[in-house]
Amino acid sequence: MNSVKTLGTELYGSSNSSLFQPFISLETLQFGDMQEWEEWKLIGGTSTEFLSLAHLSLYKCPKLKGNIPGNLPSLTFLSLCNCPKLKGMTSNNLPSLRELVLQECPLLMDSRHSDDHSNNIFTSPSSDVFSKLMICLSSLRKMTLHNISSLTSFPRDGLPKTLHSLKIWNCGNLEFLPYEFFHSYKSLENLEIFDSCNSMTSFTLCFLPFLQTLHILNCKNLKSILIAEDTSQHNLLFLRTVEIRNCDELESVSLGGFPIPNLLHLIVSGCKKLSSLPEPTNTLGILQNVKIGDLPSLQYFAIDDLPVSLRELSVCRVGGILWNTTWERLTSLSMLSIMGDDLVKAMMKMEVPLLPTSLVSLAISLEDIECLDGKWLQHLTSLQKCKILGAVKLKSLPEEGKLPSSLKVLHIYNCPLLAASLLRKEGKEWRKIARIPFIFINGNIIT
Repeated sequence: MNSVKTLGTELYGSSNSSLFQPFISLETLQFGDMQEWEEWKLIGGTSTEFLSLAHLSLYKCPKLKGNIPGNLPSLTFLSLCNCPKLKGMTSNNLPSLRELVLQECPLLMDSRHSDDHSNNIFTSPSSDVFSKLMICLSSLRKMTLHNISSLTSFPRDGLPKTLHSLKIWNCGNLEFLPYEFFHSYKSLENLEIFDSCNSMTSFTLCFLPFLQTLHILNCKNLKSILIAEDTSQHNLLFLRTVEIRNCDELESVSLGGFPIPNLLHLIVSGCKKLSSLPEPTNTLGILQNVKIGDLPSLQYFAIDDLPVSLRELSVCRVGGILWNTTWERLTSLSMLSIMGDDLVKAMMKMEVPLLPTSLVSLAISLEDIECLDGKWLQHLTSLQKCKILGAVKLKSLPEEGKLPSSLKVLHIYNCPLLAASLLRKEGKEWRKIARIPFIFINGNIIT
């Protein structure tokens, strides 16, 4: 198919009948990696070619200019990826389309021209092409916009209000939806903004009653995330996951005192200027998973602020963490990951065992520690799995009897001095762990 330049009667067949309809039962059609394909000739211009087609995907067709069929009454999924010259499609009838993926199709969003005297959509400011397409998609539920630098704004009349999921990836020049439009998407359940909307300095979470997941990643100029003042406390009842990563300018995240009673997962990492997390996190009813990492400016985060429902906690390279004396209250905590010498040293200095006995899995990462003290571990009677990562100077494990007898699996990664000693399967260090059933070094089992 690499040499094909035109698709027409060779694909459809031919007939003298005006009622000719090829591929009546065809449901899935994919074209990929067709390097020379330039034109898709439609039957009679805009007639219905594929009555039953439900999935249409075009991928890596660098010379294809258009048109593609738009009169597809059964189509539920349309994906146009890596088609940089595609600039037109007939969109007069896509009543069933539920999912749309547009990736690296810049001319569909570019500022050129449109033909108002036909159903052909060409290009105009960000865009009549996009606007006309959105108007036709009355059943659209999911939309992904990926790597479209020419996209600078959403249609004047907004996006379909039927959207359940909106993913925006690598669209740096796109201006995000204004607040007055954003709050009208009451069906939205999933929102992802990744390396996009460079002009956005503040993100306001507003009236989205069914929002379940919020992912904001790599937004380079974002400074604040907050909840709108006119948001009712009942409007965030369905929110389950909040993920914020790698926003270098982010300084504050505020919940404005609103409870988010059903939040399960809170992930905040890679935000160099963020000084505090939303507090108090103990108002986050059934929170089960917290991951915070690479927050060098973090000034405060206390165990007291975590709800007793917490099951998993990961802390990696943060600023001013306060390890309180209230770990015992986290009776549901089963997985703990601590990355960073300062944190591990603080744990080893504790006079009394503070970690909850409910722990089943523990991961620690340390760079400058040579000897690992075990007095803070020996009371963990439920611990079954332990990982030691990146301890390049570590030579000695806790003394015999200091590691919990319940331990069944020990992983050691990138600990060259310790690994060299253990691989001999003899000597003092080996005797400390020889009873553990499964021992892995750099991913390879040695017992």
